[in-house]
Amino acid sequence: MKKIFSLFLLLTWGMITWGQQTPDRNVQAEKEKYLRKSRLQKTVAWVLVGAGTVCLVAPSLDGSSGQNEEGGWFDFSGLERTLDAYAYITGAVLVAGGIGLFIAAANNKQKAAAISLLIKPERTEYYTMTGGHRKFFPAAGIRIQLK
Repeated sequence: MKKIFSLFLLLTWGMITWGQQTPDRNVQAEKEKYLRKSRLQKTVAWVLVGAGTVCLVAPSLDGSSGQNEEGGWFDFSGLERTLDAYAYITGAVLVAGGIGLFIAAANNKQKAAAISLLIKPERTEYYTMTGGHRKFFPAAGIRIQLK
């Protein structure tokens, strides 16, 4: 009798724990967080790409053709040429960082779109001769925002 009773308690406890309701996530707040993060990353990416482009173009606008006296290209021996080299390297790094931020902004925008799909446990109540009962079941939902 003890074995049957303990088995009954174990099965009942298992059904209760699987049917517990989980706290709701604030889906809209998470979506807004990812969209805000995406907009900020996109703005910073445009600034980096713009600054990098200026750093890449500015050394070419100082009047020198980029050739040295022997006709070779990019002889970075003098101070001015060294500064030009630093400007080119800085510009390339800034543009690469901006491209990386554009990719991160797109990923955050996709995360915000994926949050609209949600799975949430729903509760139903039913009554029998012995009293009221609650039953939990999973429900899936999709939020489509039309503009």
